Amino acid sequence: MKPIRPQVLIIALGDLQERCDAWLIEGRETIAQTAAIQRRETEHAQNMARRAEIAFAHALDDQDQVAKVRSEVETWLSRSRALKVQCDDLMTLSQKKRAHAQETLTYWQEELEEAQEWLAFATERLIRAQEELEDAQAAYERARWAYNDAVDRYNRCRRSEDNRDCSGRRREVARAKERLEYAEIRLRRAIAEFEAAKHEFEHAQARATCCQTSAEIAQQALSVAEETVTLADQALAEIERGLDYADAALRFVIEAEGHVENEIKAVEAMRLLSRKDLNALSTAATAHRRADDFFESAQRLLILSRQELSYRIARLAEFDRPGLLP
Repeated sequence: MKPIRPQVLIIALGDLQERCDAWLIEGRETIAQTAAIQRRETEHAQNMARRAEIAFAHALDDQDQVAKVRSEVETWLSRSRALKVQCDDLMTLSQKKRAHAQETLTYWQEELEEAQEWLAFATERLIRAQEELEDAQAAYERARWAYNDAVDRYNRCRRSEDNRDCSGRRREVARAKERLEYAEIRLRRAIAEFEAAKHEFEHAQARATCCQTSAEIAQQALSVAEETVTLADQALAEIERGLDYADAALRFVIEAEGHVENEIKAVEAMRLLSRKDLNALSTAATAHRRADDFFESAQRLLILSRQELSYRIARLAEFDRPGLLP
């Protein structure tokens, strides 16, 4: 075997020292880079986990809000349906009241027409009775004046000194008395008829006034009933519109529930992925710590090896000095 010169070994060992130094530098840089990457990825994973938890909390809050809104919408829908039933009942009642008011108005209009006919008849009767009373009073006054005149002439005839026959004057007194009695009977009848006609006129007038007032009240009641029907119809239309809005709101809420459910699923998937990333990073951190420990061990061995190489190179250099060889 050909002997190796010390200079060659010194050069080879020096190259080995340089490679050891380069490996140490490269190892330190690699460990530092992996540590930086580990910290950065861990921080990123933690941020993602926090965001996932925040998003999950928001999703749960959205779920609660949607549930509250659905409860409110269902309550609103239930109340609207109950109000619609009430409005239907109110509409039916209002229509019945309007029909009753129309019947009442028709009744009092017919009664008013009859009362006005009666009042017209009673007015004509009162006019005729008043005219008859005036005629009877005038006839009575004429008959009474004629009777007094006949009595006066008869008395003058009896007091006359001529002793003439006064039987003719007595017959005139009898005829004037008969006419006066007839005029008195006619006057009493005229007074009775006038009082009866006046009483009938007052009753007919009161009846007409009562029927007129009742017809006006019935007309007002009909107007109120028609207004009530109109208001009930408007209320029913508003309730039906509200029911449409409530149904649409319920559909929107159901759709929102689907969106929230999908949101929760997506957030849960993100949480699961974040946990997997954190677990993977935790495993990587453990591996990095072991690698760091291995590197530290290797670094110590390399330092010892470098010291040994330095020692060997020094010994070889001493061995290669001139004069040491025999």
